[in-house]
Amino acid sequence: LDSVGRIREWNARTEKVLGCDASRLQDSDVSEALIAPEHRMAFAAKLGGDLERGATRMLFESVAMRASGERFPVEVAFAASDARPGIASMVCFRDISDRRAAITAIEESSRAKSAFLATMSHELRTPLNAIIGYSEMIAEEMDDEALAVHRKDLQRIQQSGQHLLTLVNDLLDLSKIEAGRITLSQTEFDPEAVVNEVAETMMPLAIRNNNVISVESKNEIGRIHGDVVRFRQSLMNLCANACKFTRQGRVDVTFWREQRQGQDWLVIEVADTGQGISDEDMALLFNPYRQAGEVTKRPTDGTGLGLVIARHFCRLMGGDITAESKIGKGSRFRIELPASPISAAAQEADGSADLACLAVQLASAQPETKS
Repeated sequence: LDSVGRIREWNARTEKVLGCDASRLQDSDVSEALIAPEHRMAFAAKLGGDLERGATRMLFESVAMRASGERFPVEVAFAASDARPGIASMVCFRDISDRRAAITAIEESSRAKSAFLATMSHELRTPLNAIIGYSEMIAEEMDDEALAVHRKDLQRIQQSGQHLLTLVNDLLDLSKIEAGRITLSQTEFDPEAVVNEVAETMMPLAIRNNNVISVESKNEIGRIHGDVVRFRQSLMNLCANACKFTRQGRVDVTFWREQRQGQDWLVIEVADTGQGISDEDMALLFNPYRQAGEVTKRPTDGTGLGLVIARHFCRLMGGDITAESKIGKGSRFRIELPASPISAAAQEADGSADLACLAVQLASAQPETKS
C-alpha cells in the first residue's frame, strides 16, 4: 500500500482468494477493494485509529468479499514498510473460514455437552437424595442394639451418597457456567460467621488427617454484599483442599477488610503446611479436570472442577482467587471480594471473560490424576 492506503502491489495468491483478476485492484483503496461494504467503516476506523496512535504493526479480524459477492472472515496483519519507494505498508489477509467453522463446532459441542450434563445431573440428584434420606431415616428408627450392629454400614451409605452428590453438583455447576446461566443472589451477610461455619464443618476432615485448623480475623469485618451461597462454596473448596492435602500439619484461615482506591475489599487467606504444589502443577491449577495427583502420588477424590468453579464464582462477584505454593513449604490461597454489590454489567463482563477461557480449556481437557 502507498501512504494513503491505495494498493500498489499484490501476490498471485490474491487472485485465487478473491476469485478475480487482481489487476483491477491497482490504485484501489484497500478497504473498498477487499472489505465487504458493511464492514468497511469499522476496518477504516481500526486501521486509521491505530495509525494515528503511532502503531507500526497490528493484527485484527474483519470480513472480506470475493468477486462473487461471497463474504468470508479474514485475519488482517498490517506492518509499516519503507523497503521500496512508493510503498508505505504491507497488509496480509488470511482466510480464517476454517478456523471460524472449528470454533462454531466447538461451541455447539460444548452447548450439547452442557445440556446433557444438566439433564443427567438433575436425574441423578433425585435418587441420590432419596438414598441419603432413607439411610438417615433407618438410622433414626433403629433401636440402640440394631444401630450398633449396622452403624458403620449406614455411615458408608450416607458418606458415599454425599460424596457422589457433591460430584453431581459440581457437574451441574459446570454446565450452568458453560451455558452462562449462573446468576448471583446479592444479599447482605456476615462473612465472619460464614468463615467460622466453614471451619467448623471442616473440623472432622482436619482431625482425620491429624491437622489443626485455626481462624483469625485481623480487624473488624462488618457485613458485606454478595452471594453468600457462592461465597461459602468457594471458601469450602479451599479449606477442604487444604485439609485433604495436609498431613499432621496446620490449616490457618485468616481474613481481614482493607481499602483500595476508595473501595472496601474482603480478603481471606487459607494457608496450609502440606507438601506444596510444583511450578508445573501450579500452571495447570485452575484448569478443569486437573488434580494434584502428580504431586501427591496418591489417589485423590473429586472431579478436578472445584477450583475452576470457585474461581468463576469469585470473578462473577467482582473478585478473584489466587494461589502461591512451594514444594515442602505448603500452599496459600487467597480470596479477594469487593464488599459492595457488583453491577449486573460487571457480572456479565467478568463471567464471560472467564467462560471464554474455560470453554477453550474444556475443549482440549482430558481427565488427570487440587480439585
